[in-house]
Formats: sequence, structure tokens, C-alpha cells
Amino acid sequence: MKAISAMRVLAWVVVMAAVAMVDHALAVEGKAYVSTLGGKKLLIVDLETNAITKTIEMFAGSCSDPYINDMEIIGTKLFLGVPGCGYSEQNQVTVVDLATEEVVNTIATGRIPTGMKEYGGKLYVVCRYAGKIQEIDPVSESITREITWATPPANAPLYLEIVNGKMYLACPGSGGTAGEIQVIDLTSGSLIRRISYSTVDTYGPAQITHVGGNKLYLGSYYQTGIFDLSTETLTGSIAINDAKSYVAMDGKVYAPTGMSTVAVVDLAANAVTKTIDVGAHPGSYHGSVGAAVLENMVCVTDSGQGVRIVDTATDTLSHTIASSELVSAIEVQGVQAAFGRAYTSTLGGKKVMVANLDSSSFTKTIDMFTESCSEPYINDLEIIGGKLFAGVPGCAYSER
Repeated sequence: MKAISAMRVLAWVVVMAAVAMVDHALAVEGKAYVSTLGGKKLLIVDLETNAITKTIEMFAGSCSDPYINDMEIIGTKLFLGVPGCGYSEQNQVTVVDLATEEVVNTIATGRIPTGMKEYGGKLYVVCRYAGKIQEIDPVSESITREITWATPPANAPLYLEIVNGKMYLACPGSGGTAGEIQVIDLTSGSLIRRISYSTVDTYGPAQITHVGGNKLYLGSYYQTGIFDLSTETLTGSIAINDAKSYVAMDGKVYAPTGMSTVAVVDLAANAVTKTIDVGAHPGSYHGSVGAAVLENMVCVTDSGQGVRIVDTATDTLSHTIASSELVSAIEVQGVQAAFGRAYTSTLGGKKVMVANLDSSSFTKTIDMFTESCSEPYINDLEIIGGKLFAGVPGCAYSER
């Protein structure tokens, strides 16, 4: 991991006594959380050493015909969909405390939890074979609401996206019958409209992702559909063979495919500028491929091969974190410019100042005591889990 953000913080600290950095309330070191298909295992990867440091098994026994799953990080918790396998359905969301890296709860869901999305402080889970989306409160770790979808023309949705108070469900096609996009009002849970996918192809859409501005990208076997949120219409497509996921960064979209490649797309032009080979097995096919962005890298899961790291500065394969597991979903944590924050304390602990590392500016000042502070004592800060512990010794004539 680069230390640029840390150096920027240190340059600001002139009369500060202590500084600590977090991203999403976690420590500086970057980690990737990788799920195997079906949610059977969670692999924890140290992105500094490029090594798997821990494996958490979610259920015992063999797992043939595993279902696609997903995960989301909210605060200091990871919510992992665990649908299970064809002959061993689990139908739950498992909660992992990222500070202790231990399972702390399981939430029973409808049949086959697949896609997930956090929005407005809630987690939304597609329960594919239950015909509904379940809303989960990440604080109480309980289901608070259910939203049903209209019967699709071919297949039930795998994934969802939520933008501006609307839920977009990607319902794949099958056997020559085109799929569709269902638009649902998130507040009322009512269906707003249905958009046929026939103008793109009769296979998708499978994946759906908000890639920035008014654009959604939708994955399919041969094309990536482009959806305009302002008009809620399909406006075109991009020739990408079997895109499984999309992550956006600096005007580019990285689209890993089921063929062990990553397509690099110019977001403004909606055009592929480069295809990166990340696999060593031509002609392979993977049913689920995950991707996540962290600082200057894109982490891509490659089933049977592990995690591939793409350097976004050069758009080349940087290195591989090997694993023979059939990996699928992935999330990452660490210091990112988009989310990184620094917490600095004045001497004596009189003030804690919060800095945004992306804008290089202080966004908030918290006063710990009001009296003047001459001859302040040295103090320190520590971040543990989602909490910052600030030492406040005070000053020679105003000890705290």
C-alpha cells in the first residue's frame, strides 16, 4: 500500500500531538474479504503481504452446485450472503465483526440470498427464489421490511442497484425470451415501470451497477447494456463478452468477465480501451466473478485461481494471491482517497480535528474542554474497531 495519504497528514501536523487514520472505521492496513461460491467460506487477505491470513467456514459439508452470492461492508461489519448449494441451502446472511474477524450473528432470509446493496443506512438483499427483497437494519441485524417484485418474463433477478430512492432489478432472459429491468419505488415498494432488455439481447441483464452520473451498466453474455437514469431507457451497448461485475474509478470502468479477462472501459465514450488477461487458463468460464477498488488497485476474483490485482495506473496485472477455492464476491478495506479520513489532536487533547484526505481539508473540530490551555501535556490517539479513543490529559493548570 502506498503511504502518500499518511505523508499528506503528517505535513499538516504542526502543533498536533497525535494522528490516526481510518477508512470506513478500520485501520490503515488494506484487507480484502473474499467469499467462495455459495458463501461457504470467507477468506481474509492481507493486501500488504498478498497472503490469505484467515479462513472462516460458514457451514460444514460438501457444496456441489453452489449459488451465486454477494457481500457488503457497513461500518465495522461485513454482511455475507450465504445461500448455500443446490443440495444444501443455507438461506442466511452472516454478520462478521471486522475488528475481531469473527462471526457474530446469522440472519435467516428468504430462499437464495444473492445480490446485496446498502442504501440509506439499510441493507437490501435479493432473495431470488422467494420473490422478494428483504430490508435489513445493520444496527439491530434484523429484517425490517419486505418488497416483492412482479413476475419476470423469464428469470428472477440476481442483483439490484439503488439510485435516488429507486430500486433497479436486473431480471435475466432465457431461451430466446428477453429479460427486463424492473424499477421500484423504494419508499412505497411499488412497481414504477418495466423495461424490456430486448434491444440489447435475450440473455441479460444479469449484473447491474451504477457506474457514475446517470449511467447504469448491465451485464450479459455478449453485451454490456447502457441504461440512462434520467430517461430510464436503454441507450446502447458495449461489446464485452460475459461481464460479471463493474467497478468505476477515475473515469474508467473495470469489467471482469467470466473468461478470466478484465475489460477497461472509457466511461465518457462507453468504449473498451483495453482488455487485461488475468487468467492462465484460456477458454475457461466462471459463473461468478467479483471486483472491488482500493486506492490504486482493482481486486478481481478468479475462480480456481485466487485474487488478481490490477494496477490502475498502468492497467496491467500486478500480482496474484493464489487460492484453489471457487471464489466469487469480494470487498476491500483500507486507506482510500475517496473515503480516507485523518483524526488529529491538539496538545493536551483540547481538540480533535477531522481531516478529509481526498480534499486535503479539515471538515470538523470537536472541543474536549473549554478552558484555556497553557503548558499542555503530550497525548495520544488510538482507533479500535469503530471507535476513536482520545487521551485528554489537559494542561498544567487544567488537568482533565
